[in-house]
Amino acid sequence: MKFLKTVFTAVLTLALVACSNAPSDADVQAVTQQSLQQVDQQLAPLGLRWSDVFDTQVKIKNKAKQEDGRWLIEAETTVTAKKDLKELPESAQMLVFAFAGDMKKGQAIGGGAVTDKFYLQKGDAGWMAVR
Repeated sequence: MKFLKTVFTAVLTLALVACSNAPSDADVQAVTQQSLQQVDQQLAPLGLRWSDVFDTQVKIKNKAKQEDGRWLIEAETTVTAKKDLKELPESAQMLVFAFAGDMKKGQAIGGGAVTDKFYLQKGDAGWMAVR
């Protein structure tokens, strides 16, 4: 579960998104997809792509503008297995088992949605995740 929060926070920290006014749900989805592509690149040496093994859904629960100009975003992230653990390359099974256990196709990893809060702030290049 902690890994899911770390992945989601890293997803948002790694990317910038151009936008006006408040960050939209589509902006957060785009940031997620861009960052998951980077995770795919990191897993490639194991013969694994995050997007082939997991379906990641991000649902925005709340957006609140802060006095300092940042936006507090509350989101739920749900990661669902697209494959059984045994369908993965042997070189990747141990890593995925450490993260997801003996996962089965269609199973929500970590027992379901993980709620996380983070800040977005608009900069010269667009929105970015900040602490």
